[in-house]
Order: sequence, then structure tokens, then C-alpha cells
Amino acid sequence: MFKNSFFLGLVAGLASTLACYIYSSFYYSMIVDFSEAVNLKTILAGCFGFSMLAVVIRYGIKQLIKNDRFAEVSVNFIISMLSIGLVFYLLNANDPQFENEDAQLMVDFYKGFVMPMLSFPALAWFTFIPLFTRK
Repeated sequence: MFKNSFFLGLVAGLASTLACYIYSSFYYSMIVDFSEAVNLKTILAGCFGFSMLAVVIRYGIKQLIKNDRFAEVSVNFIISMLSIGLVFYLLNANDPQFENEDAQLMVDFYKGFVMPMLSFPALAWFTFIPLFTRK
């Protein structure tokens, strides 16, 4: 069971990392470079780290709850709530100060840039979970 969870975390982590990389690269090159506040390495580590945290949560919940369906729903609920909680945390955070003048002029768009990436790991997790669960 841990093996399935671990591989699910790896695949979801890689997929969300790739999605975050493509999204942020497009944003940095086409709109504005917010890499002073959130550099690419931080984004990628966060996406992959979230997926690996989900592995630990899934394994722990499955050890505590023996009903597979209820355990999966519980795990998915926790992952969803973590993503939503991160959005509210970001909304409550102060805007960063940028040395780059272009980025400072666009600071109002910073939170809008980061928010979609907060859901990428959960979306990747939910996308790939059918590949690793038995029916």
C-alpha cells in the first residue's frame, strides 16, 4: 500500500512540478517576472513537497481507517482543505516588495499569479489517483 502511495506521490509531484514550471515560465516571460518573491526552485520544491506530504497523509489515514472508501474520501478532503488553506494564507499575507520596477508596478497581480499554482499539486493528485488504486 505504501508503494502505491509513494508512486502516486512521485507521479503527481512530477506532473504538478511540470505544470508549475510551464505556468511560471510563461508568466515570467510574457507578463512579469515575480521571481524575486517566488523563484522557480521554490515553486518546484513546493509543488513536489506538497505531493510527497500527501503520500504521508494517505498512508497514515489508511492505517487508521480500515474502510478504503472512507479513507480515500478523508485523504482527498484533507488535501483539498490544505490547498484552500494555502489560498487563504496567501490572501492574508503582505504583498512583497520588489526591486524590479516592472514587478513592483504589477505587485497587485502577484497573488493572482501564485494562487493557481497552489491547486496544481492537488489537481495532479486527483488526476492520477485512479492509476494507483485497485477496484
